[in-house]
Amino acid sequence: MKKLAPKGRELRRQGAGYGIFSPRSRRALVMIDPQDIEVAQSAHWLMVQGEGLALSAKGRAQLAKIGKETVTVDILDDQGRWAKAQRKPDFGVLSRYYSPSTPATTLLNRVQFEAGERLHGDYYRSSLAPSITQNWQSFGAGRSPTYAASDPGEGALAAKSRVMRALEAVGPKLDQILIAMVIRELSLEGAERHLSWPRHAARFALPLALDRLAHHYGLITPQRASAF
Repeated sequence: MKKLAPKGRELRRQGAGYGIFSPRSRRALVMIDPQDIEVAQSAHWLMVQGEGLALSAKGRAQLAKIGKETVTVDILDDQGRWAKAQRKPDFGVLSRYYSPSTPATTLLNRVQFEAGERLHGDYYRSSLAPSITQNWQSFGAGRSPTYAASDPGEGALAAKSRVMRALEAVGPKLDQILIAMVIRELSLEGAERHLSWPRHAARFALPLALDRLAHHYGLITPQRASAF
C-alpha cells in the first residue's frame, strides 16, 4: 500500500502476478503476489483506475491509520544485545513468517527475522539505485547476479556496499531467495514461481539463507550457520 500511495502509481497485471508501475515506468517497481491483491480487494482498499488498480479512499484511510500506530519489538543494538524499541508496524513479507508472541510455531526465529530486516533496511537506504537492480536481470533465469556498487552520496554508497557484501556472503542460489523475498518482497509461493523452484523449496531455503546472513552480521556463531 505504501508503494502504491504516490500519485499516479497503479497496479497492473504482469504475468501470473501484479506489478506496481509509476507513470514514467515501463518496468514494475515491485511485484505483488495475487493473494495480497485478493485481500486488498476484499477489504475495498483498491479501485479500478484506467487499465489497472489504484488505492481507493478507504485504502488511503487505512494506510494513514497504519502510519500512526506503533508496536514494541525486539531489536539488536550496535553491541549485538537485544533491546525493546518502538517501531511502526512492519507489514513486509518476512513479518508473515515470524511472530514474537508465538516463536515456536513460526517459520523464522527472531535472529533470522532481524537479519532480514537489516538487509531490507540497507537496500532502501541505498536509494534503490539502478546499478543494483540492473545486475539482477539474470536472477529470474536462475543465475546468481554480479554485484557491483556505484552510487553518488556517501550514505547510499555505504548502504549499497553492505547489501552487496551481505548477498555475496550468503552465496550463490541462496542469495536468490533473499533477493526475491527480502528485496522484491515476494511471498514464499511467489518466490518459488519466480525462481521456478519446486513447491515448498523456499520454506527450506529462506531460513538457511537468513542463518548465513545472520552469521555475516555477527548475530550467530559460524558453527550454527555452517550446520545447515
